Amino acid sequence: MKIYHGNFVCSKDAKSFAEFENSYISVDDSGVIVDISTAAPADCDITELGGGLVIPAFSDLHMHAAQQQGVGLGYDDYDNWFPLITKPNEAKYTHDEDYAHKSNSKLIWRLWKNGIMNSVIMCTEGLFGTEDLILQMSKTGMTSYIGKMNSDYGYFGRPHETCEKSISDTDYLIEKYGRGLGGAKLILSPEFIPACSEEIMRYLGKKAKENGIPVHSHLAETDTDTNAVKERFGGENYSQVYSRYGLLGDVPTVMAHCMTIDDSERELLANENVYTVHCPTAALDVPSVTHMNVRKLLDSGVKVAMGCDVGGGHTFGMPNNLVYAAQVAKQLRINLKQETVTMPELYYCATVTGGSFFGKTGKFEKGYAFDALVIDDKKLREDSTYTLSQRLLRYLYCSDECTITDRYAKGKSIAEPQYEPINEK
Repeated sequence: MKIYHGNFVCSKDAKSFAEFENSYISVDDSGVIVDISTAAPADCDITELGGGLVIPAFSDLHMHAAQQQGVGLGYDDYDNWFPLITKPNEAKYTHDEDYAHKSNSKLIWRLWKNGIMNSVIMCTEGLFGTEDLILQMSKTGMTSYIGKMNSDYGYFGRPHETCEKSISDTDYLIEKYGRGLGGAKLILSPEFIPACSEEIMRYLGKKAKENGIPVHSHLAETDTDTNAVKERFGGENYSQVYSRYGLLGDVPTVMAHCMTIDDSERELLANENVYTVHCPTAALDVPSVTHMNVRKLLDSGVKVAMGCDVGGGHTFGMPNNLVYAAQVAKQLRINLKQETVTMPELYYCATVTGGSFFGKTGKFEKGYAFDALVIDDKKLREDSTYTLSQRLLRYLYCSDECTITDRYAKGKSIAEPQYEPINEK
């Protein structure tokens, strides 16, 4: 049993926070919270977490392992960002093993630095990069669902791989890592419908159901890909096509963006318990059409999690992404005359909703994993009367004045991972 003493704050529900000031959290040997008390347990060693904030670790449900090197580049020219920045970086990651290995090590460090203890990551169609990330991540103590991208249909001019190679490589990963390796778990990752043949989608849906492996992809990111799906499949929308091939809700499912969807799709996503992922920074950095209507999704009963979508988005920092999401929601309120989305709701998405994809994490509550960040926020404590909830809000908006001093995953302190510089001179 481990006992932690500090100032704990987390979501109580989607509208409010729960505060545990000057409290003690007891964690069993499996990393699960068994008690929260204001009294110190007798005859126990206590780990003091200091006078800062202790908050649940973040869960990020959408990012690209191969796109880190393009962050900040090409955002002024969306039409060329994808072919001139994104795809060349993905090709290098796919074909240069040394580059992929070093890039993976830097990705893991960035997740650690930003307090993302739980993540969902899409690699490329290359087998080496995916397996290498699984192996590296398995040694960290963090949890991540990692997928090889399947992309065998010529939406971008020519397929990135043959259907046969896509199936062969995925079969290998399922056989070797289908049950996970430490905290690294396999997820099936069709790039998106326009880049996937019917055969590969049928195969992935079958394998997902047979092996109980989750699915991670993109859904309705722009008008262009949304219309391409309807033209190719006789008017069916994105969600209908995914559903027909067993890639929407038959297993735990993560779909990023969901920006150009209609009411019938929202209903289907809610009924199938799909995790939609709001990536506000990406929508602002490489604007294509619109923004996710988080208010409508939440009001329709759809699960909404948060994602950085690096490299479409420029930052792994979850506080920054939450602030951008709140600002976008205010603009949608002005433009669409709709109720806005509050910061407590967005924070709930980033911790409780997103965390639930990984099990019971995202709250300080009995039965939940002790996945936590210790925040030194003393530079923001100009007023001694701030409540823990107010301190949390100030941290989210002013995180650059704070420091994450320790990170916990399942009750264990996670040491800083080492990374190999890609271009060291």
